[in-house]
Amino acid sequence: MPSLVGSEMCIRDRALRSGAELLLAWTHGRYEIQRDRPAGLEVTKAGETGFELVDARFVEQVLDDAGPGGTPQAVYLAACDVARGHRRMGDAGASHLGGAFLGAGVPVVVASGEQNDREATSIHAQAFSRAFLEDGATAGHAMLKARMEVQRRPEFAHPHFWAGLQLLGWGPTRRR
Repeated sequence: MPSLVGSEMCIRDRALRSGAELLLAWTHGRYEIQRDRPAGLEVTKAGETGFELVDARFVEQVLDDAGPGGTPQAVYLAACDVARGHRRMGDAGASHLGGAFLGAGVPVVVASGEQNDREATSIHAQAFSRAFLEDGATAGHAMLKARMEVQRRPEFAHPHFWAGLQLLGWGPTRRR
């Protein structure tokens, strides 16, 4: 199974339906409180200027059509505010982007409901990817290894730099 990272990752239909082991989205997150599903990713349109907002509804539509084995095994959303949604009783995660991926069949998602430090998030994403894809660690163990990697750097030892990144879903998930 392929892994889609960086310029290879286009969040449109093809990437979402690729069945990748890890889909890593490194982009800006946008949170618009007035929307029912307020979190989204700002994604540049191919060959155009400007961007489009990939939100929970888009993710659900595309992944609902993907079928078994077509959804990514894990999604890492290296973007601010994507695990943020309206706080409503019984809504635990259903209104944010991470919840949309889980609801559409992705077993595990890494996402943040806060503003992220770019360098610390980069270290975390690389360490998570390495542990999950190369070392064969479960998503939960890959998350622990990634946090420890960030904490090793004195400038990122404070929980502000790593605690906002959350593992959502089934922690024992391994790559296919």
